[in-house]
Amino acid sequence: MASTISVNSVTASSTLGPFYNANNLINGAGLSGGLHDNDFHSMWLNTGGTTATLIFDLGATYTLDSTSVWNYNSPIGLTRSVNNFNILTSTDGVNYSLAESISALPMGTGNPIAADVISLSNLTASFVEFQILSNYGGGYTGLSAVQFDGTPSTPDTVTPEPSYGWLMLALMAGGYFAVRRRLAA
Repeated sequence: MASTISVNSVTASSTLGPFYNANNLINGAGLSGGLHDNDFHSMWLNTGGTTATLIFDLGATYTLDSTSVWNYNSPIGLTRSVNNFNILTSTDGVNYSLAESISALPMGTGNPIAADVISLSNLTASFVEFQILSNYGGGYTGLSAVQFDGTPSTPDTVTPEPSYGWLMLALMAGGYFAVRRRLAA
């Protein structure tokens, strides 16, 4: 069953000052009851421009179900909200594959907002990259929060042939009877 992943870290191509820290995207700041507030202190913003890159290190390999994205939501500068972006995934942090292209993430409202949930179609990933391509016209670009839902991927395990168990029982039983015969002698 899928659950919210505790993201290990997030790296931004740029971050505007200490108030707009990229860690605000993953630390739960501003979130309450599934809604994100409108306090800019709990959001991330780049140093300027309409593009940016965010890389989320999930800390392990997961089968992803979805990502929840709360757009930039400060009433001062709603045009800073992300409009178009690509979601890429990777298992090694080097080679990324395009997972989804989002053509119009709804702009923040300045009032508490719910997340936009984007299906990731059971992709396997250890890293997720957001390539932000445009905003709604502001001089900066930002987001309020990001979460991922999924299940830990488990490595393939080798299941012994059914005859292996019987062989082990036979060997153990033979050893038991051999020891018992020696003790009886």
